[in-house]
Amino acid sequence: MLSKLNLDHKSFFDCYQGLFTEKIKQKFYEFSHIARLLRSLGSRDDLFGAYFSAYSAYTSPNEVWNMFLNLSSIGDLNEIMQKHLILILPPRIDRISAEDFKQYTKLAKDQLNQISDEKRPPVLKILETVLYAFLNKQLHDDQYSYKFTESDLKEFLNTSLEFSASCTLENPSCLLIIRHLLFKLDRQTTNKFEKLKRLFKRLDNLNEIACEANDPALIIQDDWLIEYIFRIPHDWLNLTKHDYQSLCEMH
Repeated sequence: MLSKLNLDHKSFFDCYQGLFTEKIKQKFYEFSHIARLLRSLGSRDDLFGAYFSAYSAYTSPNEVWNMFLNLSSIGDLNEIMQKHLILILPPRIDRISAEDFKQYTKLAKDQLNQISDEKRPPVLKILETVLYAFLNKQLHDDQYSYKFTESDLKEFLNTSLEFSASCTLENPSCLLIIRHLLFKLDRQTTNKFEKLKRLFKRLDNLNEIACEANDPALIIQDDWLIEYIFRIPHDWLNLTKHDYQSLCEMH
């Protein structure tokens, strides 16, 4: 149509952006029409970024996530679309509840099953980035972190492995979850012997298959263990033969 009218595409969409934004605020457009428009702008760096930003700013996180899934449904996200999705999605998603995010990841997994293997990497890259942003925000913020249960963290650990191109525990999301799961959840005691016992139990409860396939030295960081090191004579004097034997047996 624009070609028939001899109109410059960029000039037209630059002018139309303001009206588009107002209509998004008013919930005027149908979802499918917006998706079609965004796809048509996918090869234009400035235009796709501007229009997807406008859409994201005035719709719910749920709608933004569904739009991402729709755009990725054909498994043909070019580098321009990937760049803007990676920039825009995380700040729109990182404050939702863990339960809502679990639902988002479930929808994404269903979507991945419909995409061919050769077209999955761009989608996985975006999912891995969004997952890390969500976990990094919420696990480091007391406003959110206390709500995560052991079950939540284990579920997100499995999800992180599914979204990782390498499928190893060394990816940033997995390391973040493991540190929280092993070292942050349990604050019930300051006694180092008790802390070690609890740590060994939590290690036993980790995903055994994943742990067997990964080098623990590359997963557990040295600085994570500072609170568990026996540094002064008093620490050792409080450790009985029975305590030491029980730790050896658990290990």
